[in-house]
Amino acid sequence: LQTINNPHIVKHYNSFMDNSGNLYLIMEYMNNGDIYGFIKAHQVLNKDIKEEEIWNILLQCISGLDYFYSKNLGNSGIRFTNIFMNNEQNAKINIYADYDSNKDYISDIYSLGKYFYCLCFSQHERVKNEDVKTIDDVDVVKEFNLKYSKELMEIIYEMLELGKNNQQININMLYN
Repeated sequence: LQTINNPHIVKHYNSFMDNSGNLYLIMEYMNNGDIYGFIKAHQVLNKDIKEEEIWNILLQCISGLDYFYSKNLGNSGIRFTNIFMNNEQNAKINIYADYDSNKDYISDIYSLGKYFYCLCFSQHERVKNEDVKTIDDVDVVKEFNLKYSKELMEIIYEMLELGKNNQQININMLYN
């Protein structure tokens, strides 16, 4: 992981094991917490997340995942709690390379779709009342949050559908 060098992946500097077999990772410090905390902070303030912020975070996560998979390093193991933000609101994925997992790029795209659904619907009762870290399946009616553009909502639903159907994704569609 120390050889991974991408602006959207948390930098791993070193790792070591102690005598008890505990693994320690020395990584880049991300001073603004994770996406889960970002959503919860907006919920407490009863504020929607700005669409520009959502697009920015989404494209940075996709860029990081695209780079990771282009290196054939396994599965990223992406979760809510390993997408971090710095003070400049730049998103970075803390990748741990899960080599034994049967998950793949499509699974990670589906997971991102779930997380970005939660970002868009952070004030929705289901997302507010459920611990979003444990949302396993987003079984949603294709409703559009009118606070966000149709394009953003369609991309998120596309990510969810691709993952459910285990289809191939053209990463370039997210950059258009």
